[in-house]
Amino acid sequence: MKMGNMAAGIKETRAAYQADESDLLNLNNAGVYYITVEGNLEKGFYNIQSAYNRINDLTDDYTKKTIADNLKKAKDLSTRFANSKGNENIKVPDFILFY
Repeated sequence: MKMGNMAAGIKETRAAYQADESDLLNLNNAGVYYITVEGNLEKGFYNIQSAYNRINDLTDDYTKKTIADNLKKAKDLSTRFANSKGNENIKVPDFILFY
């Protein structure tokens, strides 16, 4: 998806997620996919939150920061959406994908 090949990126994201639904990198990527491609903010937020909840002492700093930043972006987007007046244009932030 990063390289502009959405179909292949989506296929790989789904395959990785199905292989290990509890992996925090897969959860993050699935969350980004749901928000940015399918427009499903609730499902995307849930996946990124699940990734964040799986962070532990063995998680490297880059991964921790990336997931935390994505979660903050998803929360902010959710808040803006909830507070919107209807026909507003809400810009989706740039989320970070792994691999």
